[in-house]
Amino acid sequence: MELNVDFWQFDFDDIIIRQQPEEVARRALIESDPNFDPTLLGRDVVLGPTGGLAFVRTQFVNAAGIKTNGVDASVNYDYDTNIGTFRAGIEGTYVNKYRAPVGVGETIIDAAGLRNSQNFAAPIPELRFNATLGYRNGGHNFVTFVRHTDSLKDDQNCGGGDSPADFSSPNPETLLCDGGLEFAKIKSHTTVDMQYGYSFGEYGPLKGASITIGAINLFDNAPPFVNTDAGFETRTHDPRGRMAYVRLISSF
Repeated sequence: MELNVDFWQFDFDDIIIRQQPEEVARRALIESDPNFDPTLLGRDVVLGPTGGLAFVRTQFVNAAGIKTNGVDASVNYDYDTNIGTFRAGIEGTYVNKYRAPVGVGETIIDAAGLRNSQNFAAPIPELRFNATLGYRNGGHNFVTFVRHTDSLKDDQNCGGGDSPADFSSPNPETLLCDGGLEFAKIKSHTTVDMQYGYSFGEYGPLKGASITIGAINLFDNAPPFVNTDAGFETRTHDPRGRMAYVRLISSF
């Protein structure tokens, strides 16, 4: 058996980030925003004839640092028998903290576990893991993968349900939910991949050749619903559903 556990921590100072359009609009239009800057209106934020947003320009800007830490762990076990070798394993990452700035001001948030639609960070599930179970005997090789992505808090939506009417937007000043509501929950997502391969060995007419047949997302598990234009979190989940493939490799 092989076991690995690593604790990691990174501190980044004076980072350069790309502004979020929502953040620039807040700074231009909401006087109570701690980074309110009326000069942005007409320059980086343009309103249409009816008063709605028509254009928001974002830029790369200097910001405070990022402090993050977490744990990487993996376990692998091989078991040899007279009918072949069985192998099981799991590897995952847990993000304990991801303290990051919101825009150019002094506001710092813990972005771990958030969708991060209101800041520069990507979605950060607190837990991700891949588990494997395989069998190998001679030229035969069979393996199953289980891939899990933890749930997220959706900082673009409050409440939750099965339709857009069940959601509301966070307070534009505080970026938090009013009325006792909490950020909407994006459910966790688990998929299963399977693969069978056969190697023809070093002899015979198919010397050095191998064939692999497999399926990605075997059970066609759709990504969890998110109340946004695409209906899912494009930076985290794959909407393509079940995919099958055949791969033939030959050497000459």
